Amino acid sequence: MNKNIVLVYPSRYLDEAAQAPSTPDFPMSLMYLAGASRKICDDITIFDFNLKGNDIEYFEKTLLNKLPGVVGINCLFSMTIKQVIFLSEYIKDKFPETRVVGMHPTIFAEQIMQNCGSVDAVVLGEGDEAFPRLLEYYFTPPPPTKNR
Repeated sequence: MNKNIVLVYPSRYLDEAAQAPSTPDFPMSLMYLAGASRKICDDITIFDFNLKGNDIEYFEKTLLNKLPGVVGINCLFSMTIKQVIFLSEYIKDKFPETRVVGMHPTIFAEQIMQNCGSVDAVVLGEGDEAFPRLLEYYFTPPPPTKNR
């Protein structure tokens, strides 16, 4: 599995015509995850759908360029859940081998895992502790089997 990861910050805007503020809102939670994961990964990309020009076509180009083993999608606000589900399904359709991890769905983790087949795992609790452990699990090859 490729040790590249892409961390996704979904759009905060429900209306496509809404204008992004002149001052960007930095995805600090994803920056913390990137920092906590830097020793485990070969390459970490943060993709912010709130920045002008970061649309689904550019997202796909980014995924094709990086070929991540894991894509983490931030879900800090319930209003972004439809976009998170759309993105997870989009990733699985285009890159079926890529693991998709949902971030911060703590109170709905069970429902997400039962009802959203495009999400492979959810991160509960402190993401900067749990996410790197999940990456280690994904990126550590299984021990060889003994042939008798």
